[in-house]
Amino acid sequence: MDPKTSSRFSPLAWSLAAVLLTSSARAQSIGVTFGADDAGSTGGNSALAPAEVAGVVPQANWNNAEGITATITDAVDSAGAASTLDVTWSAEESWSGVGGTPATPNGKLLNGWISENLTDAAPSTVTISQIPYSQYDMIFYLAHDRGGAGENTIFSEAGGAFADFNARENVTGTTVAADPFQFDAVPFSGGTGNFFVATGLTQSSLSIEFGSANDRAPFSGFQLVNTVGQLAGDVDGDGSVDFDDYDIIESNMFQRVGSRSEGDLNYDLTVDFEDFRIWKADVAAGVVGGDVTAPEPAAACLALLGGLGLLASRSRRSLMSGQVLAASFLAVGLSASGANAQSVGVNFGADDAGTTGAAALSAVETAGVVPQANWNNAEGGSGAITDAVDSSGAATTLDVEWASEESWSGAGAAPVVPDGVLMNGWISENGADSEPSTISISEIPYDKYNLILYVGHDRGDEDTSFTETGGAFTDFLTLESIDATSIVGDPFVFTEITASGGIGTHFVTRGLTQSSLGIEFAVANGERAPVTGFQIVAIPEPGALCLAILGGLGVFASRSKRRLSACSVVLAALVVTGLSTQQVSADSVGVSFGADDAGSTGGLSTLAPADTAGVVPQTNWNNASGISGTITNAVDDSGAASTIDVTWASEESWSGAGTPAGTEGKLFNGWISENAGEDGLPSTITIDQIPYEKYDLIIYVGHDRANDDTVFTETGGAFTDFITLEGIDGTTIAADPFAYTEITESGATGTHFVTRALSQSSLSIEFSAGTASADRGPVSGFQIIDNPFPLGDVNMDLVVDIDDLDIIRANFFMTDAVPGDGDVNLDKRVDWTDFKLWKANATPAALAAIVPEPHSLTLCAVSLLGLHKLGRRRPRQPSEA
Repeated sequence: MDPKTSSRFSPLAWSLAAVLLTSSARAQSIGVTFGADDAGSTGGNSALAPAEVAGVVPQANWNNAEGITATITDAVDSAGAASTLDVTWSAEESWSGVGGTPATPNGKLLNGWISENLTDAAPSTVTISQIPYSQYDMIFYLAHDRGGAGENTIFSEAGGAFADFNARENVTGTTVAADPFQFDAVPFSGGTGNFFVATGLTQSSLSIEFGSANDRAPFSGFQLVNTVGQLAGDVDGDGSVDFDDYDIIESNMFQRVGSRSEGDLNYDLTVDFEDFRIWKADVAAGVVGGDVTAPEPAAACLALLGGLGLLASRSRRSLMSGQVLAASFLAVGLSASGANAQSVGVNFGADDAGTTGAAALSAVETAGVVPQANWNNAEGGSGAITDAVDSSGAATTLDVEWASEESWSGAGAAPVVPDGVLMNGWISENGADSEPSTISISEIPYDKYNLILYVGHDRGDEDTSFTETGGAFTDFLTLESIDATSIVGDPFVFTEITASGGIGTHFVTRGLTQSSLGIEFAVANGERAPVTGFQIVAIPEPGALCLAILGGLGVFASRSKRRLSACSVVLAALVVTGLSTQQVSADSVGVSFGADDAGSTGGLSTLAPADTAGVVPQTNWNNASGISGTITNAVDDSGAASTIDVTWASEESWSGAGTPAGTEGKLFNGWISENAGEDGLPSTITIDQIPYEKYDLIIYVGHDRANDDTVFTETGGAFTDFITLEGIDGTTIAADPFAYTEITESGATGTHFVTRALSQSSLSIEFSAGTASADRGPVSGFQIIDNPFPLGDVNMDLVVDIDDLDIIRANFFMTDAVPGDGDVNLDKRVDWTDFKLWKANATPAALAAIVPEPHSLTLCAVSLLGLHKLGRRRPRQPSEA
């Protein structure tokens, strides 16, 4: 190639060349499609001809499996050659026809199935023997004619080749008739899609059972893909992992593709940061290092920002168009983010003289945590306001009635700003009778909103206990912090009370949808229970401004890609980040077992009320003592009694895995356990009267005999049987900080496992020693975490939207993270898994707004590697100018 041409050959061109030069040979594989002979509703369009190519790993020569029970001997492989593989299946139904006529071979593959229909207690089975590959991946396909209803299939393998997996199919007549057919990977157990993959298998035979928790358990087919000799990061199949593979990943980043040779290393049919990480982890020795280093994502972002400064200083004109555009969007974003949300505010005690007589707000005065004008001044200890005005001064449908024992004002000095005036008057319950005071709010005009309750009094540190009679929020205790100094502050300082019993000026309940609220408030411990006012703040439709900003960038990019500089992307990201909402914490109840046992370290396993521990950090753990016992009305993280009752019965209670260095270590330093061989019965934990409509369950495992395994079963089927192999020893227990490791696959090693989105009011958990140890089955404790929020809703506003993505983006690669930082999967880290969970549950509007994807900045930085590899361009000679 001519040097001049080579110097101008772009990284993209290099990448495309690498793809073109890559061998087009497909991976060796064996495919079986079920339900191939059944007519169903679409005339039996589910048998594949030998020449038809289908599958996530495209192959011809599929084996058509007919009937509910049969055997295929010496199944043919993708080349049409007979293999040693035999497959036998036994199911309760074989059918085809999801409601549309398949337009492609992929549609045919998904158009037939066998299924388990729950007509008996036994699962359906698929047995695969004499597998000819010493290492392989298995792809499971699933579909049913009740598509959209989410028929789910629970797969298990008798020998433990892969962890039990629950897949919910999403194939409909529309999807099966699509051309091209859209494969959707099931992102996690319990997730929705039409295929999932078990990787790195080595067994020569598999005994697969499949069943369902609701109605039908369909199984459309499978592929076994030979991976012998395949390197994890080898995209182009040349037997090495190098920058040729990286170039392909870079070229197709954030694109939907059809094969591994285009950069999809993890079978999700999308090239993304996960594929880059696989490449980086497996890259050939000597390639990464020295002069060429693959940066960590955070470092890449810093390098990119630094590079922008250099580029701007050297070539202002090249950045100008992008800068002007981005600056325009930034200005729009900043001005819009400063605009007030639609809200209704009520100011109590507005007419009382008190000691300073300044408690009423004029229509033009702006006050509140969410600043607004046009506050409704409520006068007297009891009264009513009909059609309260909103922040714009317009009448709404909202009505409010209140009945209390006192109305007063005067926190001790004359307020100098409207916020001080808001906090300077109140109504209060004084304990004169046994009845609480009340605030009734009806005909709330917003579909979704936040409620802010303000508290203040001239006797600093008065506490108020709030209850909402319909359960819109959990009982909450506030300790107000207003005094003569704070009331005259300019600016006035608001302090949010984030934990029940905390001190401040206000507390917030987010994401409410009730059209009316019945609030009762009473004295908890002191003498007065004051309320100075409240705001109902509408939550707008998610991300409208973000869509406008990012959509504008997308339009601009499509019209002039060269002018959309990295600077534009950075500025747009800053705009979006500025729109993220405030984070809150969920309620939780935690129980720590083995709290009273001396063990080998003197019983360092009891948690004090103020000790904070857990994957979701909380105080006020319930210490459970002895091998058997009951805790009634276990306290929650605020220290308030809940309705939860816990009963346990085990064969041993002990402590002493080492000397704990912190409170997290104490949680793991005690346990109850089932000791294999003592009797034939499992140990049990029964949890009753769980007060949360939806919650997550975290079970902690630890023992002084590291690597003891525990088999967990929930008798009502709340979660699939799960095996944990605990990873606690004297070193881990003494670590500061303590390192949590989530067990994400049954049989894996770690400190805890999580079951999400449960709704049962009671759980009956049985646990016993597993097959690996045949000795002890320990449990250190558990947490039940109130979680009415959908998976991926980081800021807990009940919508999975661009605001949640902003938080994940801002904290990417944070360790020791909490859910409010973006740790969606509760592994104490914000990473790509959290983004994928967000993406799997995000609203269509949020997904449409990802321009660019969260890590486009990172990958722009990483793309400098390609530029480095190509070398610097030759400076232009005068004759070329």
